[in-house]
Amino acid sequence: MSAIPPHYNYATQFGNFSSVPAAAVFAALYVPLFIVYTCKSFQKPGYVPIISAIFSLIRIITWILRALLLTGTNGENLVLFIVYVVFFGTGFSCLLFISFSYLNSAIATYPDHFSKVVITRAGKIYHLVRAIIFVIIALGIWASTLTGRTSLDDTHKARVLSVTTTWLLWAVSVVCLLGSLVVAWSVRNVKHNGMAKTHLALILSSIFIVVRCSFNVAGLYIVPNPTRNEALFYVLNALMEFLALAVLAFIIFLARPKREEEHPMVSEDQAVGVQVFK
Repeated sequence: MSAIPPHYNYATQFGNFSSVPAAAVFAALYVPLFIVYTCKSFQKPGYVPIISAIFSLIRIITWILRALLLTGTNGENLVLFIVYVVFFGTGFSCLLFISFSYLNSAIATYPDHFSKVVITRAGKIYHLVRAIIFVIIALGIWASTLTGRTSLDDTHKARVLSVTTTWLLWAVSVVCLLGSLVVAWSVRNVKHNGMAKTHLALILSSIFIVVRCSFNVAGLYIVPNPTRNEALFYVLNALMEFLALAVLAFIIFLARPKREEEHPMVSEDQAVGVQVFK
């Protein structure tokens, strides 16, 4: 085991940190989304707008932390770096939860187009995915706490945790994309002015998320690691996240309230976002 040398910059050694303006731009980009989702949370309280507002706030804080790590000697602050890593990882888990909530709501909105078995299983899958996301968050935080450790055992644990969470995120994102395609195909004949645009937005958002997760999976095995390339990172990671949430915000503007009694087979959890698709 070797000691960490003095003035060790974690931001440059473990990350792809160099551009303060880019971090500031992404922090600013999330401000309008935070305002939109916060306002929607007060108008129509529910899982989706509240968690979307929280995710937007997390990303604003994350990009501010990234800019701070590039200022002066802040990159040598291990605690600050770990906080950044935790915020970055848990934030994306929130985005996955948001996407799956939209998908679950889409299935619940048109029960006549799905069998009772499908609706029931969709609800169970939703609960399973939600549990997996919590596991991913826990594993990600655990991996973050191992940052800066110099023992081979801790380094190996960090690598295993990183690989596990990265593949889990990719698997969940692919399931969400496939589910979005299936739902869009199943309700293709529904007569509704905003329906095609709504499901297109859900599919596009899922594609952006899959691209982001695939980029991180590639970073596990490709040498040199593409995730360490800041230009690629901002395009295939940061930008994909932002576009995914921005596209989902489009669905919010198409929302129209629907009476709960029109969905007799819909569970309480599934009904949370039903008004989004009606």
